[in-house]
Amino acid sequence: MAPSLSASKQQSSQSEDVLRTRLRITPERAGHCAMAAQQTDARAVSQQLKADTVTEWQGDTDVCGECHLELTHEHEVGKREYVKNSITTHCLCLVFEQHDCIAEVKGTKGGDLVVVLTVPNRDSLRSLIGALETKGGSVSVDWLINGTKDGTTTEIDISTITSNQREALELAIEAGYYETPRTADLSDLAAEMGLSESAISQRLNAAETKLVKAFLDA
Repeated sequence: MAPSLSASKQQSSQSEDVLRTRLRITPERAGHCAMAAQQTDARAVSQQLKADTVTEWQGDTDVCGECHLELTHEHEVGKREYVKNSITTHCLCLVFEQHDCIAEVKGTKGGDLVVVLTVPNRDSLRSLIGALETKGGSVSVDWLINGTKDGTTTEIDISTITSNQREALELAIEAGYYETPRTADLSDLAAEMGLSESAISQRLNAAETKLVKAFLDA
């Protein structure tokens, strides 16, 4: 039996709770991100952005530094790749530098960036996601954890999630799609439900977006 979706979260009595989340970010165009441009599935990424100052990154200049990457390939055991590319004003990673957060790029998957973020509160996360979308990034959420263990319960409205979206979410939870590392991928879920991978992805992304917005607005 698939586990039920929880409609509540733990909220600290303090005004600000640390949040930790894993985002999947799809650049509007692969060329807008040095990592996505490689078209390589990487299970680990080491990254360093090199520019004179953050102020320079925020300027109008098209090229404003370099992105240095070490990619550990997911499907080729032991293969590592060193990549150097230009930072432009379109680069999504600059958003992390300009917001109050700790960003850990965990890898790339199918042209998406997989990033784990720690932010001080919901307002910070809301602002960061908005900035990513303003730069043309499409954002979905793998998981989101309130960093506080104790506290009262605040209800989250999940009534906007359709039955099809809920079914896809519950199957994804049961199959291990949201585990780290994953024990199921979109193809596994699609085969189980008799749908295409794109259809499953659309249902999950729509439901994730609704859950995150409900959480941030609660």
